[in-house]
Amino acid sequence: MKFSSTKNLLILSAVLAFALVVGNYFMFSSIKNSNKKASELSQQVGVYEQKQSNLSGANSVSDTHSLIEKIDSYFLGKDDAVLFIERVEKEARDGGVTLTIRSVDTENFGKTDEKSKVDPTKELVRLKLEAKGSWRNTIRFISFIEHLPYKVVLEDVNFTRMVEGESSPKAKALASPLWRATIELTVLKNK
Repeated sequence: MKFSSTKNLLILSAVLAFALVVGNYFMFSSIKNSNKKASELSQQVGVYEQKQSNLSGANSVSDTHSLIEKIDSYFLGKDDAVLFIERVEKEARDGGVTLTIRSVDTENFGKTDEKSKVDPTKELVRLKLEAKGSWRNTIRFISFIEHLPYKVVLEDVNFTRMVEGESSPKAKALASPLWRATIELTVLKNK
């Protein structure tokens, strides 16, 4: 009898162990499926959030109007080239600099090689200037040009020291020096 009860206990233990293994298998399978579903839902939420941000981006198109206006303010307006030149001339006069405009040209903007395209909405205004004045005033004038609220590029700037008066070396040494700056600049303009 003892042998039979040990045998029954062994069978009972084996059945319980088998039941635990089967139970663990189903429990881990359920957890695995739940994780898979959670991952899929997480991906769907990500897609939904992306769609929402795209939609909110569409709503902010009206908000970008002010940003577009701000960017456009970096370009001369369609008819503002003359006003720009007059502003530069006025600043030169007010700053004690004699300004001579050597040339004003316009050219297409954007075509740098055969592969690039011309921007049909913008053009470059190219100015060649000659400024004469004291070193301080000439530098201030160039600084003014650099800090204009437009996209201005100083393409070339050259300084030459000038002396008024007699041509003898002694007279040149005693005379007040003037500086001549030749300036080539470009500014972007809306067509």
